[in-house]
Amino acid sequence: MTVLTKPSAIIRKPDVNSAPLVEKGVCDELQNSQMIEPNFRVLPLSWSAEDLQVVSTSDDDQLVNALREELDIGDNVEKISVLNNGHRVSFIHDFNDNTTGIIDSDRCFIMDLEPELVLSPSLFVAGLQRGSQFDVSRVRSSLRAALPAITFTRLADDCAPRPTYRLTAEQNGAIRKRSAEDPPHDYMQFSGKHVQEIKIDNLQEVLQYENKDNKTA
Repeated sequence: MTVLTKPSAIIRKPDVNSAPLVEKGVCDELQNSQMIEPNFRVLPLSWSAEDLQVVSTSDDDQLVNALREELDIGDNVEKISVLNNGHRVSFIHDFNDNTTGIIDSDRCFIMDLEPELVLSPSLFVAGLQRGSQFDVSRVRSSLRAALPAITFTRLADDCAPRPTYRLTAEQNGAIRKRSAEDPPHDYMQFSGKHVQEIKIDNLQEVLQYENKDNKTA
C-alpha cells in the first residue's frame, strides 16, 4: 500500500515552465486522433484525514467546473470517491485485472480499465506529491450497459445488494472530445489523464429492467 504523507507546503498555481505529468506517446496519440486540446493544471490538494487526499479540478478561470475527489491509492488499486454536484460515486481502478468499477447508490457498473484515461498508481501519487501539472481537458465516453445484471464480480463485496452491469463501448468509439451540445453526463471522474464524462446511452432501459425485476421479486 502506498502511504501518502501530508505535504509541508501548499500546492502552487500552474507554472508554464513545469513539465506536464503525462505519458507523451499516449497523450499525443489521443490528442491527434480526437482533436483534444490539452489543458494542464496543478490540482490543489486539501487533507480531510491523515491518509486521505481531496483533489479538486476547480480553477479561478472556471475553465473546468469543480470536481472534488477523495483518493485512496494503493500499489495496484485506485479508489476514487467523486463528489460532483453533491452526488457521491466511487470509482475503483484495479490494475491487477485491468478493470474499472463504478459504485453508485443504486447500482454498480464494471468495465475495462482505460489506460489512456487512468494514470498508474505510482505515477499518480508521484505527480500529486510533486505538484505536477495534469491534463484536465474533458473527454466524453458513450457506453452501453449489458442486460441482464451480472453476478460473481470482483465488486461483489462493494456492490451487494445492488445490481451490477457490464459497460461496453459504442461501435463508433468510446472516447472523444466533449462537445457543448452533448447531453448531461451520468458520471464524471479524473484519474490522472483528462476529466472523463461518462454517458450510459441505455440507462433508461436499465431503470425499466430494474423496475420490472423488482415487481417480479
